[in-house]
Amino acid sequence: MPMPEQIPRHHTGLKWKTVLQRLALLTGVVGAVALFGGCPVRRFFGVSCPGCGMMRACLSLIQLDFRAAFAYHPLVFVLVPAVLYILFREVLPFSLNRKTETVFLAAFLLALVLVYCYRMFISHAAVLEVDFTSSVLYQIISFLKKPGDAVFPCLAMLW
Repeated sequence: MPMPEQIPRHHTGLKWKTVLQRLALLTGVVGAVALFGGCPVRRFFGVSCPGCGMMRACLSLIQLDFRAAFAYHPLVFVLVPAVLYILFREVLPFSLNRKTETVFLAAFLLALVLVYCYRMFISHAAVLEVDFTSSVLYQIISFLKKPGDAVFPCLAMLW
């Protein structure tokens, strides 16, 4: 039986496999968002999502432009270390318990909502956009709603 401080070689390989799977998933999500033309929430609803500007903020961080990163999304300075922790937590020399991770996640989500409300309603950040007429949802409703069409009378309330 191995000593508690010793990790068998095959367990270390499994941990790195988990890290690589998470990294592949993250790369796939980022690639899909980039491939399909940006934020799916903004595209469908016509309103920027709470994470709007985060990708541009990360790119600004890579270029060491901290001021631009903060302008795009101030929570980028919390997100990047959190994502790195989640990716590599199996191979890090320390680990947080699940309860602590859940508290941090809840605090981050609350901060995300508060920053979103501030940016949308108080600061009117240039990063955020509201354009219902170019949204997919608006186009679907416009297609379904035809003048004098009694098939969807509930849609008449929207206009």
